[in-house]
Amino acid sequence: MKKLLFSVCVFLVVMLNAQVNIAVIDFEGKNVSKDDASALTDRLRLELFLSGKFVVLERDKMDAILKEWQFQLSGCTSDACVVEVGQLLAVEQMVAGSVSKVGQTYSVTARLIGVEKGNLIGGGKCDLKGDIGDVMTCLSSVASQLSGDQQIPSAQKPQPLKQAEGNMIFVKGGTFQMGSNDGEDDEKPVHTITVSDFWIGKYEVTVAEFEKFISETGYQTDAEKGDGSNFWTGSTWEKKAGVNWRCDAQGNVRRSSELNHPVIHVSWNDAVAYCDWLSRKTGRIYRLPTEAEWEYAARSGGKNYKYAWGNFGPEGKLGGNVADESAKKALGWSGTWEGYDDGYVYTAPVGFFEPNELGLYDMTGNVWEWCADWYDAKYYKKSPQNDPQGPSSGDSRVLRGGSWGDGPIYVRCAFRVGSNPGFRNNGSGFRFVRTN
Repeated sequence: MKKLLFSVCVFLVVMLNAQVNIAVIDFEGKNVSKDDASALTDRLRLELFLSGKFVVLERDKMDAILKEWQFQLSGCTSDACVVEVGQLLAVEQMVAGSVSKVGQTYSVTARLIGVEKGNLIGGGKCDLKGDIGDVMTCLSSVASQLSGDQQIPSAQKPQPLKQAEGNMIFVKGGTFQMGSNDGEDDEKPVHTITVSDFWIGKYEVTVAEFEKFISETGYQTDAEKGDGSNFWTGSTWEKKAGVNWRCDAQGNVRRSSELNHPVIHVSWNDAVAYCDWLSRKTGRIYRLPTEAEWEYAARSGGKNYKYAWGNFGPEGKLGGNVADESAKKALGWSGTWEGYDDGYVYTAPVGFFEPNELGLYDMTGNVWEWCADWYDAKYYKKSPQNDPQGPSSGDSRVLRGGSWGDGPIYVRCAFRVGSNPGFRNNGSGFRFVRTN
C-alpha cells in the first residue's frame, strides 16, 4: 500500500511538472570552428535540461538513432529538415540555431520548433563580446528564453548563475527521528531532531557548473595540487596521478556530452570553496548541508524511509544509480542489487532517475555527497535536538547517500561515513543549501 501511495505521489509530481521531450542539433558555425560550435551546443543541451522544462535527448543517443536511419545531419538547417529529424527521433520539439563571430563579438541564435505542426514555438539569442568561455555562460540566458522564463533581449549581460540559484527546492523544517536501529553503530541511537527551513539543490553539482567556478576563479582542486584522485581496487584505495574534476569515474577526461554528470574527484575543501564563490557571486549564503538537513531532505521531510525512493527495492527510474547487475558484470563486484540494472556502470546524468517526494534527485546513489559536519561515530549520543551542526572539531568530514558503486547497505538514508577533508575519489561529489 505504501509503495502504491508513493507511486501515486511521484505520478502527481511528474504531472504537475510536465516536461517536454526535445532534441538539439549542432549549431551552424559562421567564422566559428566545428568543435567550438559542437561544444556550445552541448552546453545549451545542459542549460535546457537544468531549466527543468525539458527532457533533452543525449547526443550519443541522437547520433545512434540517426545512424540507424542512415540520416546525415550535415546541411540540415531548414525548419522542414529539422522537423524531419524530430520525427525520426520521436521528440515533441527540436532546437536548432547558429553561432557566428564578427571581430570579438559572438552572436548565438536558437529557435524552438514544434515537430507535429512544424511551427516556431520560441527563440533565444545572445550577443556577447569576449571569448568562447564567455559564450558558454551566455547560453544559460538563451535556454531561459527558449523555456519562456526570460524575454529575448536586444543586448544584455547574461546571468551565468541563474540556473544555480533557480534549481533549488524549499524544504519546510520539522521534527523527525534521525538514525537507524537497523544499521551501523554510528547510526544509533535513533534520536529526535528538529531542523529549520532551508533550500537545497535539486541536483548534485554538475561538471559544467563546477567548470564555471574554475573558469572564473582559477581555483586548483586538491587533486590538481596533489597527486590525483583515489580509486577503490576492491580492497584498498589507490591514487591515480593526473585525475581531477575534469575526469570521469574511470579517470578519463569527460566528453562534452557528459557535462551534465555530477562532478567527482572533489574534496570537502573543494566543495566549500565552490559554495564560498557562489555566495560571493549572489550575495546569498550557500554552504554544504548539515547531516541533519541532508537526512531530513533525503527522507522526503523526515519520513521513515530507508532509501530516498521509499522502503522497497529500486525499480527502473523509481530507484537510483547504485551498484547493480551492470556493475557486477563490468567490475566483478559483490554486494550489488540483485536483479536490478539502472543502465549505468558509473555516474549517470543528474536528474535521470525519479525524484523523491520533495522533488530532489539522486539523494540515493550516483555520488556520495559531502556534508558540513565533522564526523564522530558517537555524536548521536550527545547531539542537540535543534539544528545540530556536528562536533566542533575532528579529523574527518561526513559523506552521505552512497554512489554508483555502492550496494543496499551503503546507500541507505541513515548510513554515514567520514573521510579526510582533502580526500577525493571517483564516487564523491556534493550539493549545496542556503537558508536566506
